[in-house]
Amino acid sequence: MFRHILLPTDGSELATSAVERGIALARTLGAKVTVLTVIERFHVMTLNPTQLEESLAVYRRHAAEHAEKVLGEAGAKARAAGVEAGTLTRTAESPWEEIVKAADEVGADLIAMAPHGRRGLSELMLGSQTARVVARAKVAVLVLR
Repeated sequence: MFRHILLPTDGSELATSAVERGIALARTLGAKVTVLTVIERFHVMTLNPTQLEESLAVYRRHAAEHAEKVLGEAGAKARAAGVEAGTLTRTAESPWEEIVKAADEVGADLIAMAPHGRRGLSELMLGSQTARVVARAKVAVLVLR
């Protein structure tokens, strides 16, 4: 069935729960996982309060630290479950595009992800990253509520 599952996460509670469930699925199937986090580019004009309060250098440092923490925790959970895991960090304007590209690049045959993360008001205006992945991915997408 599925041999390689891509698990995108932004570190939010819902995304973390989806990663945990994706790891459990991988264990059941004997699949490996790749956990992906996408750092969004810094914007001078933004609705994201983190970006309003920080300089580019500070934002980059905090974003890299957050990505490292999120991926480290996910990798530890996979190892504890006996699941082979890799991790990826990408920086992009559109997380959904990086998710679709990463699935292709790592040879994933399933993307398992939360229905939404911590994007707030911008998601209401621009649409769901998950919906975009579902619409454009070349592989199966499992949305874990």
